[in-house]
Amino acid sequence: MEAWTTDEKPNLSWSHPWASAPASAVVWGLFGIRATKPGWGGVVVKPQPGNLSWATIRVPSLRGPVEATFNQTRCSFRLMLRVPDEVQATACLPRLGRPDTMVWDVIRGKVIDGWRTGNFVCVKVSPAGSRSVELVRNTTGDC
Repeated sequence: MEAWTTDEKPNLSWSHPWASAPASAVVWGLFGIRATKPGWGGVVVKPQPGNLSWATIRVPSLRGPVEATFNQTRCSFRLMLRVPDEVQATACLPRLGRPDTMVWDVIRGKVIDGWRTGNFVCVKVSPAGSRSVELVRNTTGDC
């Protein structure tokens, strides 16, 4: 509650503390954005969109905004990520049924070999001086 008694505040509500809960659920749950170092010196982005086809978010941090957008189709998962300067970022994309750990870096035009974490493939995406990355992982099978 906002106060201890109705004498202090006559219109008390038990729901007030939960008013911002959906915002953190989207940041932590849907986008999987978490600080990994003090002051947001490091961040991990691990989207878990279920059957949601796309979403975008801008999360404020002590070093500047962390921006993420994902698009998924039956055949691929695409993650666009923008982080502040000097923030070490890790991006995790769904494995999509593939056994390998390769992720396509669209902006740099190269394949990044990552590592497996459960049903995800993770890669380091922010070498010195880099701020934006667009990563793609395709499914196996007919597409």
